[in-house]
Amino acid sequence: MLRNLLDRIATSLGYFTQLDVDAARLENANQTTTVNFQMVAGSENGEDVIPITATELLGNYPNPFNPETTLSFALKTAGRVKLTVYNLKGQVVKDILNSDLPTGYHKYIWNGRDQHGKACASGIYYYRMESADYQCVKKMILMQ
Repeated sequence: MLRNLLDRIATSLGYFTQLDVDAARLENANQTTTVNFQMVAGSENGEDVIPITATELLGNYPNPFNPETTLSFALKTAGRVKLTVYNLKGQVVKDILNSDLPTGYHKYIWNGRDQHGKACASGIYYYRMESADYQCVKKMILMQ
């Protein structure tokens, strides 16, 4: 079951997992267990690399979140990418990224804090990705 869940997550991001299932047994259903696994770009036989077919802003995970969430995107062509978090009024809350990146899958964690390090209030926030030929806005919910 754990292997299937990790495989689905990795596949949705364009990766496959390398997981030692025997090392990932859950001892108690009421405990939190950390599972370390590696996500590798390419096919399972190692011959082909999965191509990025389109630049795309993916959904954040988890959503709703507390205290942090992961913002993921695929970049088809290398170039400058800007990733920004906004509040409902359209005001910039946090500039996550503004730099040149290579093609591929990228992930950045937002810790629910603003530009000054102050914790943001519970509510709806938007994150926007901009590149040379792509822009997209998605919604996320911070629950304290």
